[in-house]
Amino acid sequence: MKNTHIFRKWLIGLVVFTLTIAYIPLTNFIVHAETNQSEKGTNKDTGGKVGRGNRIEQTDLRTADSKTFLNNDGTYTSEISQTPIHYKDKNGEWKDIDNKLVDSPNQNKVENKSNDFSVKLDKSVDGDATVSIEDKDKIIDFGLNSVKETNKPKETKVQNSKGIVEDNSITYPKVLEGVNLKYSLGSDRVKEDIIYQEKPENGFPEKYTYKIDLKGLEVKQENKEIYLIDPKSKEKLYYIDAPLMYDSFIPQGYKSNKEIKSIPEEAISYEISMDYEEINGQLYLHIKPNQDWLNDKKRIYPLTIDPTIVRINSSQNVEDTNIRSNFPTQTGGNDTELGVGLYKDTKQTNVIRSLLKFNVSSIPKNSEIMKADLNLWMSAVSNDTPINISAYQLSNSWDENQASWNYSKTSPLTSWSVKGGDYTSTVLSSMEVGNQIDLAYSQKWDIPVGLINKWVTNPSTNNGIILKSNSESKNTYKKFISSEYPIDGQYQPLLVITYKTGARLGIEDYWEYDSHPLVGGTSYTNLTTGNNVIQYEDFTLPSRGGFGLDFNRTYNSKSQENSIFGYGWTATGLENLYVGSNNIDYTDEDGTTHKFTYDDASALYKSEAGKYLTIKKSSESINNKYVYYYELQDKYGNKKVFKIDEFNNDTDLTLATLQYWEDRHGNRINFEYNSKHQLIKITSDLGNGLVLFLIII
Repeated sequence: MKNTHIFRKWLIGLVVFTLTIAYIPLTNFIVHAETNQSEKGTNKDTGGKVGRGNRIEQTDLRTADSKTFLNNDGTYTSEISQTPIHYKDKNGEWKDIDNKLVDSPNQNKVENKSNDFSVKLDKSVDGDATVSIEDKDKIIDFGLNSVKETNKPKETKVQNSKGIVEDNSITYPKVLEGVNLKYSLGSDRVKEDIIYQEKPENGFPEKYTYKIDLKGLEVKQENKEIYLIDPKSKEKLYYIDAPLMYDSFIPQGYKSNKEIKSIPEEAISYEISMDYEEINGQLYLHIKPNQDWLNDKKRIYPLTIDPTIVRINSSQNVEDTNIRSNFPTQTGGNDTELGVGLYKDTKQTNVIRSLLKFNVSSIPKNSEIMKADLNLWMSAVSNDTPINISAYQLSNSWDENQASWNYSKTSPLTSWSVKGGDYTSTVLSSMEVGNQIDLAYSQKWDIPVGLINKWVTNPSTNNGIILKSNSESKNTYKKFISSEYPIDGQYQPLLVITYKTGARLGIEDYWEYDSHPLVGGTSYTNLTTGNNVIQYEDFTLPSRGGFGLDFNRTYNSKSQENSIFGYGWTATGLENLYVGSNNIDYTDEDGTTHKFTYDDASALYKSEAGKYLTIKKSSESINNKYVYYYELQDKYGNKKVFKIDEFNNDTDLTLATLQYWEDRHGNRINFEYNSKHQLIKITSDLGNGLVLFLIII
């Protein structure tokens, strides 16, 4: 009897050991996915500002304004900016733009560290050209040359001043009486601030004059903007935006993020003009601020005058701006913040709305969009009163340098059908915004995947979105960092899109394959897509009533999923549901994705025609917390039950993992996971004698 007991224990141990060895993929070590992390990406989450976790940037999928990451679940996430974040080097490879100012080979200058055009600034100013922009064969040299003071017959020249460099900016102290001159670099712009620390004793100048030298460019003025154009093609390459002024007034209740220089609506003035003239072949730009506003006793210092030179982006699908009801023809394309809400006092009632547009060409046209959201980072609130801010689809095209409350464009002059912007009546998404929040968190608006698909397949339909308050009579407004804020890409608007590639993965009866046997498995090639599928049956786990599990490992050459077996591999039990608002994507054990759409009449998610599968949602309360389940059932009554494991940090998708299989008689196969949501254990109803522990290598 004792010998029988010893033999029985030895036999059970041998079975468990054999099953464990069988589970390790020894027969296919030479097989690996068509693309892997060493070829196409890096383990570092470089530049990713929204997702968390160990994503892999796919550097070959970079564009001028986007980064794309491979997520652990095989999906891709593209983070799309509104300003360039990459430039092409001499080898044609996309590299990160770095606007940090470093010493130039010319010892008297500093320059931007890396971009496809250079900006050089003098270490000291002396009233001559301070800034030089070199863009291939085009050159712009400019600098504040002089000011015309009311009580002096001659213009006052800028005094010599040594610059102080800080990251992407340089400040020249005391270039005029009480004036600091500051230049800040963005990826596509040079922003200048004329900063008055105090009111000058001799009064404010009537005008500020810039001396400009151009090579390979001509000047053209349209409305309030001055464009620098190519002499031959007449293409607009740069523009000098209409400047604005603001003081340091902070209204009661106004709160801003300490890391951001926020400008209250109440502190801004647009009463400033700009023109140019040529004298003996020399180009001069004149800026003339309103003297009444400057000399108003209510002014609080420092006070800033803010002109900007911008390099026009080659993509016309990348824009953001503000439109204001109290300034119905004023453009806001160069505003460093986006505003939404109402500012009202005894003098004005000013409704402010924001317009945004993104270039979605980085998303493959044959891809399946899983999730999309607009991410904005708050800079300030006028007060803590909450408002719902809603996103709507814009129905007409517009230009960020020309759009205003009354007009979508000024060249040619084009009015909105309805003042305040033309948009569809359907709310895309709404977000309650109240008090100021930390920059560690973004405000997110879900954008319907159908709209993103429409933009991807037909870019001409992409007019962008408008953000407006649902309560434009509430006296509160909220501000967000715009693409124009010179902070080297951090916290600027992002459109984040998660998608799957359009490759047909797995094995299904309705696809044609060429197949041949392997040792311990079979190799299939999809004749339509070229996807190579290799499948091994490793073992069988029995249960009661003939209900068992055949454990198969499957490799798809066109899959990027990173499972416990490596890239491209999936297996029995590694099945997931990706849950959307009205649809569910079910990825089965061989990698095939099946779509389910919610049916209101039956309150079920139903599969595509011919599959006869349904998914039912249920919940239970555990420790005062609701746990949600999804039950997938076939036409014979067999079930697969999934539980929501997490709100996927990498993709913003709701992910549900497989918990158990159950036949119509109640027999089960159970699946267990570790803290990383990796499958580690499969058990049947026969008891602990046949418990399989998966080894995570």
